[in-house]
Amino acid sequence: MVLLQLVITAWMILISIGFLIINFSNLKYQDESEKLNYGYNPKVLVILPVKGLDFEFEKNLESLINQDYKNFKIVASIDDENDPAAEILKKYHIPYIIADTECNNCSGKVRAIKAVLNKFKDADVYVIADSDIRVAKDWLRNLINPLSNKEIGISTTFPSFYPEGGFWTKVKMVWGLVGESMMSSQLTRFAWGGSLAFRKDLIDDTFMQKFEGNISDDIAILRIAKDKGLKIHYAKNSRVNVHSDDDFKKFFEWSNRQTALSINGSEKVFIFGIIYYFAMIFLILASLVLAYKVSLWYLIFLAIPLLISFNNYRKVVKRSLIVIPISFFLFFFYPINLLIGNSKKEITWRGRTYRLR
Repeated sequence: MVLLQLVITAWMILISIGFLIINFSNLKYQDESEKLNYGYNPKVLVILPVKGLDFEFEKNLESLINQDYKNFKIVASIDDENDPAAEILKKYHIPYIIADTECNNCSGKVRAIKAVLNKFKDADVYVIADSDIRVAKDWLRNLINPLSNKEIGISTTFPSFYPEGGFWTKVKMVWGLVGESMMSSQLTRFAWGGSLAFRKDLIDDTFMQKFEGNISDDIAILRIAKDKGLKIHYAKNSRVNVHSDDDFKKFFEWSNRQTALSINGSEKVFIFGIIYYFAMIFLILASLVLAYKVSLWYLIFLAIPLLISFNNYRKVVKRSLIVIPISFFLFFFYPINLLIGNSKKEITWRGRTYRLR
């Protein structure tokens, strides 16, 4: 019994050290924007794939239009004229095209982006923007500036989920912090298709061949950039907000779908995620059991999840003490997302079903 206690304690110490290293490395992230050329003034086309009406759609459009960068235009892409978004796009004088191009097993968003790229070929920089994002006036300038460096192929950011409803919108707010942490490290950085920019020179003869046929536009563009040996820049200062009114059903479907797409892009997401969260669950449960059975001193190991929870409280867009218990809840909830996402063979996205490859 004593030997087992020593082995468990040793594992708890090693796990705690590992979590400290991971979290302090994220805290040391420094934005590289000060190295960029702020005189960079390319002709920018913002591609806005739209299907239906997102939460507070008009406020989102207003924020996209009112940018302090002037050398740009927005083109929306919709499935058909009967989309309820069409009238609102007309109201804000945003031109749109019908995404009637063909592609094999691609998502509606990939089809929408492909349609715009095929028709508008004169831009220097293309930006993909989701219709549910709310942006600051300097969003576009800060997003495209990194592309002045020819070694950078993609400039991207990650959203803060702003809660506009009940408990599950607050859970979503904290849930999204995982993506922000992944962005802070070169090892786990990815491209997020809700706010993503790339230069025209990324589009060569094989671009469309590699791009179409994908469910996820950002994963496809990420692979194309990496195949060319180009870097991914995390433009932290161009962060956007996604205002959410999710209930449990919407949040659960969304979180499982996002996780499935991430795993589909790289199986490392599943492997690292399972190791990380099962280690955290082990640390929490072992601390509680040993504190009850052996000594209250074992509760000191709860300082690790408490530190992470407090860091979450510090980073969220709407601070509330409920962030602390939500963070503990998510240590047990994330593995459910990972297991469900890893088992998915297909996903349903904006009314369509796609098979994962």
